Amino acid sequence: MAERSFQVDLRGVVDLLSRHLYASPRVYLRELLQNAVDAITARGAGPGRVTVETGGGMLRVSDDGIGLTADEVHTLLATIGRSSKRDELGFARHDFLGQFGIGLLSAFLVADEIEVVTRSARGGDAVRWTGLSGGSYRVEPAERDEPGTTVTLHARRGAAELLSPPVVADLARAYGSLLPVELTVDGVPITGDGPPWRAPHPDPARRRRALEEYCEELYGFTPYDVIDLDVPEAGLTGVAFVLPQAVPPTARAAHRVYLKRMLLAEGVEGLLPDWAFFARCVVDAGELRPTASREALYEDELLESVRHSSARPCGSGWCGSRRPTRRGCAGSCGCTSSA
Repeated sequence: MAERSFQVDLRGVVDLLSRHLYASPRVYLRELLQNAVDAITARGAGPGRVTVETGGGMLRVSDDGIGLTADEVHTLLATIGRSSKRDELGFARHDFLGQFGIGLLSAFLVADEIEVVTRSARGGDAVRWTGLSGGSYRVEPAERDEPGTTVTLHARRGAAELLSPPVVADLARAYGSLLPVELTVDGVPITGDGPPWRAPHPDPARRRRALEEYCEELYGFTPYDVIDLDVPEAGLTGVAFVLPQAVPPTARAAHRVYLKRMLLAEGVEGLLPDWAFFARCVVDAGELRPTASREALYEDELLESVRHSSARPCGSGWCGSRRPTRRGCAGSCGCTSSA
């Protein structure tokens, strides 16, 4: 009996993404930025640039990354979920943000047509790929002088606000402000000097104040304490902010998590052990695995190791006398410190 390929209903896949995978269509910009940063990483020719242009219900994201040949366009852009092909073409999964081969499809959450103009740094002519939400695509010659890729979207009905200049700028700042590339939106720089907890300061006091201001900006409170986090096996660095007021142990402890400096989500749970309900964290990790939606962390041994490792620095503030509402740890995290 002859084997046959599955027939994919792209409209059904997009509906699945919007209703059951992604929490919001706003993730479309994160996925486009992710693809651009991966392309720059693959080229390996410096920090790279990503420019975002908006206006008139249109969005254009351009990068100076490695680009694609005509054959790669057919292989990568017209195939859903075939991550192995990405690896064969040099997109090794460990080094890149993308892992599931479905990122470009998220653009169909806000547009009925996706246009990709690309030119490979490996050689060859520029190519235009146009994908339609109905499930068809076409490939044709294009004009582009330098290697790289430009993705253009035109808002579908009801999605114009998500492509409006202020919303796009806010999304770019939220998702991409820590990225190791030069990211601009309509000419305005978005990226800065990287994670605030890794920035140099003249002395510890000024570093502490800078991190307190960062906490105030993110969470709206001045922390009682600021604790550095460092878990090398997960490639994780960051800070924990101790809440200034007592909270019940049942309080929802949600944290801001970046993966390879791209925002994963602002409300990630399960990063710290249960007893650390009085802290809110901002971390960047290189080795932790995201779920398919890239909005939570995959439960595995490495994440459990992070929880265990974060319970170690009791002498530097997790429990004991530096937490005024906790009279010593009393063994709740397995340590023996006391006030």
